[in-house]
Order: sequence, then structure tokens, then C-alpha cells
Amino acid sequence: MALRVTRKGDDGGRVKQLAYLRKHRVRVGVIGADARGQKKRPRRAKGADKRKDPASVGVVAAAHEYGLGVPLRSWLRSPIDARIKDIRKRQQRLARKVVAGKMTADMALERLGLWLTGEIKKAMSAGLPVKPLDQETIDRKRSSKPLIDTGQLRSSITHEVVRK
Repeated sequence: MALRVTRKGDDGGRVKQLAYLRKHRVRVGVIGADARGQKKRPRRAKGADKRKDPASVGVVAAAHEYGLGVPLRSWLRSPIDARIKDIRKRQQRLARKVVAGKMTADMALERLGLWLTGEIKKAMSAGLPVKPLDQETIDRKRSSKPLIDTGQLRSSITHEVVRK
């Protein structure tokens, strides 16, 4: 975030809050146990035969995001690239609120993460500008929306605040 701060007198810890913002990042996507396979039994797509489809939600998400063995359907990068100006404006507004003492750095980062998660889920629900599904796939899942079958991938999208 590009924001200039000058210190005059007692700032109530606002400079420290701004420094905290600069040292932390918000990660958005399928993260945690689903993505890393840390659970003993990874989360599987609903109704999938465990012997035939052992992929965790994280593996499925990565396959679609990068086109690994399936057509490229970027559910993460596309919405972020389309809204990059809005994201930057929101970052600056939140940073200004932190500097003004209206919220803490943690609150600002959490709000940004929640907003980004919601925007990505909204974009998935609206339908991403990607290669259309094959007719066989449409017939099987009874929908022409890419990436939405049971909603498990969409519901697995979350955020976390991490130190840089």
C-alpha cells in the first residue's frame, strides 16, 4: 500500500499499526487442511467414489486454476485481475482508517480478506469467462456453469492473514 505518514507528537500507536500492515499479507483461496492434505482423510467431492476420485478439494482447485489435465478455468486469478483497481482502492481506504485510528491493522486485513473471498465466490456463481463445458458434462451435472457442481470448491474458498 502506498501511503505517506508523517509523525507529529503522540500518534496512539498508529505508526506501529501501519508497520504491521506492511509486514502482513492476506492470502485468499483454498487454503489450510484441504489444500495441503493435512487431514487424515482429505475432503472429497460429494458423491465421489473414494477409490476412483481420491483428489482433495485443493488438488481440484489447483487443476482448474492452472489447467492441469483439465481445461484452464481460472477461478482465482481471473476475478482478482478483473478487480485489481478496486482491490487497491480498498487497501488504501483501509490503510487510511488504520492511520486515522478508526480500526486496527488486524481488522483492516480481516475485512480485506472477507471482501476478496466474497468477490471470488460471487464471480464463480455469476459464471467465469472461460471455455464452455462439453455437452456431456452439462448433461451429467444438469448445469452449464463451469466449476459449480456441488458447491464444495466455492464453499472451501477462504482467507488468512500471514506474516511476510
